[in-house]
Amino acid sequence: MRTLRAVAAAVILAAGACAQEIPRPAPEFTIHLSGGGEIKPSQYSGKVVLLAFMATT
Repeated sequence: MRTLRAVAAAVILAAGACAQEIPRPAPEFTIHLSGGGEIKPSQYSGKVVLLAFMATT
């Protein structure tokens, strides 16, 4: 499973490196943490952020 995650991360990073788009600010949204609290993109203004969404069945 770790190998699959590493390969997926490498593919995502490679695809991002090939993109020639002008960076745009992320839309404002809120992520609710399971332990309480919230995270908003505005908290990370000026920083590079990588979001990885995972799900299980």
